[in-house]
Amino acid sequence: MIEAMNAQARFDQTLRLVIACGLTLLFAGPAHAGRSVAMSAPPRRVAATNVGFDDVWNTNFGMLALQQSDASGIRFTGVMTDAGNPRVRGIITGTLANDGRLSGVWSMGNRRGIFLNLTLDARGETFTGSASGYTTWCGARLGRPLPPGCAFAGQWTIELDGAGAGTATLTQTGMSVSGSYSTKLASGRLTGSVTFVNGLPVLNGKWSSARSGGLFKAYLSGFDARQFQGNFDGKLAFCGWRSNAAKPAVCLK
Repeated sequence: MIEAMNAQARFDQTLRLVIACGLTLLFAGPAHAGRSVAMSAPPRRVAATNVGFDDVWNTNFGMLALQQSDASGIRFTGVMTDAGNPRVRGIITGTLANDGRLSGVWSMGNRRGIFLNLTLDARGETFTGSASGYTTWCGARLGRPLPPGCAFAGQWTIELDGAGAGTATLTQTGMSVSGSYSTKLASGRLTGSVTFVNGLPVLNGKWSSARSGGLFKAYLSGFDARQFQGNFDGKLAFCGWRSNAAKPAVCLK
């Protein structure tokens, strides 16, 4: 209990420092349905030598603050928020393996689980791993883009009603997403922001092409971010899938 309280205090102190440096958090939405959260942070340059986990991260599950908990440098404690309901906080504890991968346990309310093999990229700006052994957990330092394959970031095979199949390449920084799409019959830009509906990420935004534009929505099927369903202008089917996944059975949502 004392360890959890100390971890909470460290998180609160870290978060206050981040807010003082310009991070803006806007929390909105009921606790269990139609939830939304918007986060924005000033651009931040991360040195190539900054390769430790000790920092504040944007992840596909919410914000995560990690801090070394002993002099050995291999034990970490931290606090995370639930992206669907950022007022809810959880505690994590983990240990670095000899290969630099971080694994441990997490708890949030009455939920418990493990996380495995959080692995930093070569520059130490992003990490990927798994939560509870099977669901992707990934993140980036504040102000940096999420790694490809994390949430909406990366390349998708897409299908757009009336325009055929093609690809979309998206960049996600915090909850902001931008990128491009291209099919045999249409191409353009996508910009938007992520909210949470029934606990899962939804991308709401605008599409634009050389001749026209409108609104779109994309609903991730899960935190593994292998498929999404959606629409252009509320009526044209729009869906996507990763290279290791199949097309959604139903495209329009």
